[in-house]
Amino acid sequence: MYKAKLLMIDDEEVFLKGYRTVLGSEYEVATALQISEGLKLIEQFRPDVLLLDIRLKTEKEGLQVLPEIKKRFPDLSVIIVTNWDSHLIFREALELGADDFFIKSEDLEILKTSIQNLLVQKENDNQEEWENIRTPLVFDPKSKKILKLAKKLARANCSVLVTGESGVGKEEFVRFIHEHSRRRNGPFVAVNCAAIPETLLESEFFGHEPGAFTGARYRRIGKFEAANRGTLFLDEIEELSLQGQAKLLRVIQESVVERLGGNNRIPIDVRIISATRNDLRKLVREKRFREDLYYRIAVYPFHIPPLRERREDILPLCYYYLKKSCQNNGFKEKQFSKDALLVLKNYHWPGNIRELKNVIEKAVIASDGKLIHASDLFLLNEDKDGLLPYEHARRQVIDQFTVDYIRQALVQNEGNISRTAKAIGLSRQMLQKLIRDYRLN
Repeated sequence: MYKAKLLMIDDEEVFLKGYRTVLGSEYEVATALQISEGLKLIEQFRPDVLLLDIRLKTEKEGLQVLPEIKKRFPDLSVIIVTNWDSHLIFREALELGADDFFIKSEDLEILKTSIQNLLVQKENDNQEEWENIRTPLVFDPKSKKILKLAKKLARANCSVLVTGESGVGKEEFVRFIHEHSRRRNGPFVAVNCAAIPETLLESEFFGHEPGAFTGARYRRIGKFEAANRGTLFLDEIEELSLQGQAKLLRVIQESVVERLGGNNRIPIDVRIISATRNDLRKLVREKRFREDLYYRIAVYPFHIPPLRERREDILPLCYYYLKKSCQNNGFKEKQFSKDALLVLKNYHWPGNIRELKNVIEKAVIASDGKLIHASDLFLLNEDKDGLLPYEHARRQVIDQFTVDYIRQALVQNEGNISRTAKAIGLSRQMLQKLIRDYRLN
């Protein structure tokens, strides 16, 4: 039976000896006291997982050599090992290519779980095609980078703050992190903080006992207890009042809840992932969000760009939701016409994925026959300019052509407005107006 291979690089012989004893029964283990020795062992031993000490007294430090290791051995999973429990070091390690982070003072069972998760993930990666992933946002290079980072965050256990415009798919990505984490067999509980009245916040979050207040006839389990050993997703967290933020902070710090009207302190093990469409750092500066809570929930900030910045995702998403909508509504498979594809590709999608999904579903229902035309898109929804999306798309294409044409002419004429106007057949005043309107530099 194949035994997975581990390589540990650490300048503390005592540490290496102890971990060889603990891990040697389950894995084939090799160790090195120096980076140069470790690099040779990676080539000869071909480990599945590398445990790399962050501070080495000789040669280069772990973080210094990490990018080189990932470049030379991109398929090697790396766990950074350290004595310091610092979210700044954790973030730097992830950004440099680490797959997980282990603190030497922690229980070794945590390390074992981390190793096992990485081995399972590697096996899944070898078998899994991108299109089979539940969240189909993997076509644009930005989305692939986001998904890769989401997988790394799934293996960790830190608090994550997901930012992005409304409708970009924040909850889908949070679910992805949960489903690929060591907590995937535990509950996933999503809470919209904006929908909780201030008077009910404690009951919703922490639960209550019978008689805790008028109308409390039965015991209620709060969201934190419901998410025990799983993930609690706090959407629109910026909508919590300062008083509510203080109560939330206390529970996160102590990992204990007390139900309203109860005396028992109930220990909880919950991973907090929050989401916001606002700049929480700005709210902190304005004293509208607690700074101490921000640093608790934002150990790793994770931004999802709007759909207009991930243009390569648009058409694959359209096809994905087209197929899904046809199945959900009992229609035979439909296709987009060329004019519909032009509209979909060039539309600016202010409502992001939520809007796209809604548009496709309406088009499936509205269209006659197998083909969806441009006229089937947004039939009833004009925007604030009174323009239908097809007209918007045409205008965007024309505007972009105009900008590129004028910019190229200006470059060719070294920025001289009079010469440029003459070259493209416009008056100087008209060219100046276009430069102002399109904000050309």
